[in-house]
Amino acid sequence: MKRTLPGIALPFVVVIAIALSPVPALADGVEVDGDQDSSAVVQVDETSDAIDTATESDTVLDDDAVIPEADVASEDETPVVVEGDSSDDTVISDEEVVAPADDESPVVDDAASDLVSEEPEEALTPEDPEAEAECGDVEAEAPALMMLAAPSAAAASGSTPDQGVNVYRIYNPNSGEHFYTTSKAEAMHLAKVGWNWEGCGWVAPSSGANVYRLYNPNAGDHHYTLNAAERDWLVSLGWRYEGVCWGSLTSGGVKVLREYNPNATAGAHNFTTSSAEHKNLVGCGWNDEGVAWGALSDVANDIEPFWLVQDDGDRSWIQSNAAPARNRLVTPAEGAGYYAYALSDGYVVRGAVDMGEWVYLADATTGKLPTSAGWLVTDGFGQGLQRYWLEEGPQGFLAAKEGYSADGYEHYTLPGYGYVSRNGLAIVDGGLRRADNDGRLVDGGSITGTNNTKLDAFIEWIIINKAGVGPNALYNAYNYIRCCPYISSS
Repeated sequence: MKRTLPGIALPFVVVIAIALSPVPALADGVEVDGDQDSSAVVQVDETSDAIDTATESDTVLDDDAVIPEADVASEDETPVVVEGDSSDDTVISDEEVVAPADDESPVVDDAASDLVSEEPEEALTPEDPEAEAECGDVEAEAPALMMLAAPSAAAASGSTPDQGVNVYRIYNPNSGEHFYTTSKAEAMHLAKVGWNWEGCGWVAPSSGANVYRLYNPNAGDHHYTLNAAERDWLVSLGWRYEGVCWGSLTSGGVKVLREYNPNATAGAHNFTTSSAEHKNLVGCGWNDEGVAWGALSDVANDIEPFWLVQDDGDRSWIQSNAAPARNRLVTPAEGAGYYAYALSDGYVVRGAVDMGEWVYLADATTGKLPTSAGWLVTDGFGQGLQRYWLEEGPQGFLAAKEGYSADGYEHYTLPGYGYVSRNGLAIVDGGLRRADNDGRLVDGGSITGTNNTKLDAFIEWIIINKAGVGPNALYNAYNYIRCCPYISSS
């Protein structure tokens, strides 16, 4: 598999504003620049069968900080099984969800109350069968562990502090929704079918006030609230109540901030402990809706690291802090089983990834990096059976340096591919060099095989000046000639 370099990923706190809102993006990707060799290559007759994010410190609640009014969890509240995360997708309302106060009746206009029964539109969600092309294959059934557990009413006491529970955060790049759950199994299931795993949003207390979870069966969207009146109002509009999802502190702790995107048709609300993310979203046009509830911590409880493999083959190494590894070498010492390199997007290198001056190469399926320097002939990088010259790259693992090299023997490594030119032509220092079947550069020989000096010279000029470089340059040169019928081959 050949992948191109994604932009340098900002912390997820910035990415959300780009994905969820049509308002201006927060930042552009950063291209990786590298000096290109003045040499270029032309392939003639190759056989190529297809074979953490830094976050700004978060604001801590003052003892007198106002937390929205909420109910207190009871010990015998029954967990509610999640019935699903998608259906036919229609947005209930583009209006902001504003719950009535507890002491007054909800005021709902006719348009809002009628929208729940409107004919659903076709929108893309990971569990929509039509979404396979973008979100990966969808399993017939969600894991049996996809259950919401109500927080325990027994608070930690004595010398044992409350460790709380991780609230995992994942993102649907198609609908723009962020989803939050204390169930690692549920988060893994959604990530497997195409949602982006973003790590732990915060740590919720094991007891305290109830935070409720609701689901819009038409839009495929979820909402979370501490306010029982808002919960009941949404249920009256057609939202499905899914139970208590986690607890909230009633004072102290870490603020979980709430923002609303008035332009979004799905994923209109965002919840974060990051003041930087909050400010960025508000600056991009989101409404500041204040403090949603109180969290125990913004630092995840440690988990057992694991490989997260999506249905499309992309794989991420999830670290003990619940965040995907980024821009670093993953090692066997941390339990990965082999060396791999995690890119800025959180996925490890698989196949060939062009990094500018270097091509990173890894097993096309597992992402396992090669471990022996020098010549390697393999079809394991997803480019057919090819020959590679491997040396230590700038990140400390083996990679292929693009362009001309005399290491091993004189050869030319194709930019963007990482394998050497074989049975082709390489443009070295402004002149043509022929490569044999082993990729060894030799001098002389006819370009066309006809020993026609004039035609060879003309094709050489076309290759250098018109056809560009790369494996298809000679083919492009012949096409250029065919487009010019007045050119004689004699």
